[in-house]
Formats: sequence, structure tokens, C-alpha cells
Amino acid sequence: MHASALTVFDPLIDVSLDSLLGSALDQFNAGFAASLANGEVVHANAAARSMADAGWPIRIENGRLRAEDAARTALLLRAIFEAAQAASRASEKPFDRELSLSSPLNRGAIAIAMIRPLDAQLDGRPMVAIHIATYPAQSNSALPVVTQCYGLTKAEARALEHFAKGCSVTEAAAALSLSVNTVKTHLQNIFAKTGASRQKDLMKIVDDLRSPLAHF
Repeated sequence: MHASALTVFDPLIDVSLDSLLGSALDQFNAGFAASLANGEVVHANAAARSMADAGWPIRIENGRLRAEDAARTALLLRAIFEAAQAASRASEKPFDRELSLSSPLNRGAIAIAMIRPLDAQLDGRPMVAIHIATYPAQSNSALPVVTQCYGLTKAEARALEHFAKGCSVTEAAAALSLSVNTVKTHLQNIFAKTGASRQKDLMKIVDDLRSPLAHF
């Protein structure tokens, strides 16, 4: 966070909590950055810094946010500018923008930025929040939760673990040393318990239940 004076409009928030709030944001898997209207980064949590260090799906060059390519960078900076403008026009409908930061063709994954004005200023300049999420998530930490929530058996949970890795029924059967028919039965039981009808739907359930917290 810059040393300049930060004005927060909610009187319940004390700026002395800056370091504590920053530490809390560092616990999340999703990236978070606060910027000024020109894309200058005021704060980035650990996930966003890690993304920038890796060069995907964001970069930070000369202190300003960048996306995967020039076209997406232009869209990102435009959305940030418009969000900052909207922050000073409270009478208008709330500004909420989502945009793609990356093509799935290069990395087999997509990245989304969610951009909103922050109810805060830095030296009188409006600030913008940029939330960055990547899909598919890499962690399988949701699997125990899915097992508990839907009452899966140990055998069904083991099958689900392979489905979550993208395995087909045949591949899961080979990995588990089971017959294809047995794995098909496990899959049908999982469908019945979760309400899913396709493996794609099942993976959405798993993704939706993944913890937002980073695992150190």
C-alpha cells in the first residue's frame, strides 16, 4: 500500500487496519488488486502478486496492470477507468464489469477479471477493485467436502477423485483396477446423490465447493 493518505468512506473501517486487511486478502486463492483509474496498482494480494510474477493472467509493468495481450490490456484498462469514473457518480446504477483476461487456447485455462469501484480514495483519487479468478481451479481440496455433503461412499469418493482429474470412465477404471461397469455404477450413484446428469455438471459442483482459501 502506498504511503499516501487513504480515505475510506465507511466510518466503521479504521485505516489502521490496513495491514490486517492486507493479511486477510493474502489468504485467498483468487487474485485481488486495488488500482487507480490509470491502472496503477495500489495493492495486490499474494495471489495477484504470484500471478504477476508468473506473467499470467496479469502482469504488472511500471506499476500498472496488464493482461495477456495488448487487446485484453486495453479492455482491462478501459474497464478500470470507467469503474473509477462511476465511483464519483453514485446516482447512476452500480458499475460491475466482467471480462476475459486470457484465451484458453494457450494454457488450457481461462481467467476472468471482475471490476468494481471501491468506496475509497487515495489522495482524492478514486480506487477500483479488480478480482481475478482462474478456471479450472487446480486444487482438489473440495473432494472431501463433496463426499461429506452428498454422503458418498469411499469407493465413490475414489472414483470422483479420478473424474476430477479429467479421467474418463475407462481411464478411472484402469487407474482403480476396477471393471468399467463397476466405475459406471459408481458414477451413476454419484449422479443420483448430487443431482448431476453429466460429468461436466459434476465438475461444476466440485468447482463451486472449492475453498477460496489458499493452501500454504
